[in-house]
Parts: sequence; structure tokens; C-alpha cells
Amino acid sequence: MELNYDKLAMVDKGCIKELDKDLNFGSNAKAGKLLALVLHTLRNSFTYHESAQFITQLSNPLKVIYIQNWKICPPGKPIKKIDHITEIAMCSNRYPGLWQDKITASAAIVATLKVLNKHIDFTSTDFLEDSLKQEILELCTIEQ
Repeated sequence: MELNYDKLAMVDKGCIKELDKDLNFGSNAKAGKLLALVLHTLRNSFTYHESAQFITQLSNPLKVIYIQNWKICPPGKPIKKIDHITEIAMCSNRYPGLWQDKITASAAIVATLKVLNKHIDFTSTDFLEDSLKQEILELCTIEQ
């Protein structure tokens, strides 16, 4: 069942609306699907225990997005770089039409991580690869 991202955007503390604005989508649904894709890509790299830890940092609307269509399965390889998130997200092709090419996909993933970083403390998540945490931190301090 597809989530109603317009309703979630009204209660998610600004994640979907901010992402929609940053990427100029003009669609809460498109921004919500991108947010879901990034959260699901991260989720699929975590063990069940790591997901349980990670989910405690999420607001209730983000938890809804995180657990959407969740099938417990063995975790994938740890994600070490933002480029890995982009590659995995592009290969999944779960939501066609979010981007035209790798450059726009990368920009969308970066924008999503910046928005998420305002709501999740990635640095306190001890199971995320240090290289990924460092990249996210650098992204978020460049503009400040």
C-alpha cells in the first residue's frame, strides 16, 4: 500500500516539504518517495538490531516511512560513501522518474541526507561507517 505523502508532510516536522522545496519537485509524493528510498537503502544495510537503534532517532512520521514494506532479511554490505547510497538507489529502480541520470540522482540523495541530518543525529549512530558519517557532516557544514 502506498503512503499518503501529502498527509505525512503535514506532520513530519518539515522533512518532506523541505526536500520538495530544495529539489523543486512541486510534489510531496515525489519528495516522500525519495525520502523513503534513502531511508530504505540505509535500512537494508543495517542488521535488525541496528535498525532498532536507528528507528529510535526517527520521528513517528519518519518511522512510518522507514518501516513501509519492510521485510526482515539479512543486511547488505555496510554503506561507506554517499556514492554507494546513490548506486544502490539507482539500481533498485523502485520509484522511476525521481531523476534522469546519475548526476541528478546524486544531487537528490545529497539533498535528502542534508534534510535528514537536521532530524537525525547521524554522528551518534555508532554502526554507521565513519567514512559515511564524515561525508554527511562535511556536506552539512559546507553551507553553514
